[in-house]
Amino acid sequence: MSGGASGPGIEWHEARRVAAAAASGPGVAVVGLAESIGLVLAGAVAAQQAIPHFASSAMDGWAVVGDGPWMLAPTGSVTPGMAWPVVTGQQLPDGVRGVLRSEHGEVIGAALHLNDHAKHDEPRQGQHVRLPATEATQGEIVVEAGAVINPAHVALAAACGLDEVSVHRDPPWRFSPPGMR
Repeated sequence: MSGGASGPGIEWHEARRVAAAAASGPGVAVVGLAESIGLVLAGAVAAQQAIPHFASSAMDGWAVVGDGPWMLAPTGSVTPGMAWPVVTGQQLPDGVRGVLRSEHGEVIGAALHLNDHAKHDEPRQGQHVRLPATEATQGEIVVEAGAVINPAHVALAAACGLDEVSVHRDPPWRFSPPGMR
């Protein structure tokens, strides 16, 4: 110890370093998504790519090309007059007219027809097709810094292409008495 004092203690410069570190706020760490739940997000979560980054089906049913009735075809055949089964979220190729809901179609032999629940013009161009970037554009902030990370944030960060996030190691509220958060 400097200054001639006696007894236990730490050196003046070390005491200043400890005090400065304590006053500078919580540290930041990069952690995997699974470990981030319950921690405070230090930096915003931004989409690394458009979400979705491809056109996809918004319904279970059949992707159709051109006017019906449609012949059932292998997945992705973009020849007019063709259709193939799709599920919600499935990627669709360019050239699809739309998706006929499963409740509105009927397969007879090898052909797909509209049933009694369908309107005569179904599916209209682009009907039941989610276009790229309809949920988020590349670089768009989807979770703001300061959020307490929950499972929904983790799922969103993963969908946006992230495997890890920056969090506060010791968030200020962590040491608050109960009821003071």
